[in-house]
Amino acid sequence: MNQSEQILLRPNYKRIGLLFNTEMAIANIHLTKTETRRLHRSLNHINQYADDYVVGTSYIKDGELYFPVFEKRKADPGIAIKSPYGQVGDLMWQRETYLFHPIPVEGYKYKSDMTKEQLESPIFKDKILKWKPSIHMPKAACRYMAPIIDVQLDRLYNIDAQGAINEGISYITHPASFKKPQFNYKNYMFRKGDTVATHFSDPVESFLSLWEATYGIENTHKNPWVFVIKYANPPILL
Repeated sequence: MNQSEQILLRPNYKRIGLLFNTEMAIANIHLTKTETRRLHRSLNHINQYADDYVVGTSYIKDGELYFPVFEKRKADPGIAIKSPYGQVGDLMWQRETYLFHPIPVEGYKYKSDMTKEQLESPIFKDKILKWKPSIHMPKAACRYMAPIIDVQLDRLYNIDAQGAINEGISYITHPASFKKPQFNYKNYMFRKGDTVATHFSDPVESFLSLWEATYGIENTHKNPWVFVIKYANPPILL
């Protein structure tokens, strides 16, 4: 860890493990993803009627980050929701699909590093070597860490274009005859045979399609409260 990375970490920092699917793990490694939005069971209560709540200024108590949440139509003291994803100065470590490969050299292998051809090879297809889900990854297998630089509690639809891009959404460019390259962002809800567009011009639409593909259309339309975790780029590559 170099000096600039140490400055971003608070004394007695915590290591916060975050699960990433293969595509988002690749985005992290390629440095195109620097933030992530997460649901958590601690938000279930306010997300039943998300429009009824507002969030006050966050604060630190006993070394933990809290967000005060108030119901709009009630003159009550509100509730304090503790961040399950740490705070500024903690260290995020990436949990991704992996396996331990004993031959020819012992070490960890990561699904996000594999090409389609490699994944279809007999050693993986016939499950001679079995991938382990990200939730089981130990810290010893982690190859990507990044200092957390911001944690917020916000509504899903408050994401802007830059935030959507920072989420690591996939895109293609069309340089052709344009003075500036045009970006088309992936529609994560597209399935082969669909008549809908494969890409969007708006990165926010792309991100919301990713959210819908992950959490479903009902959750997306509720515009839930989510934790927004931002982390440093470049990260700490191991």
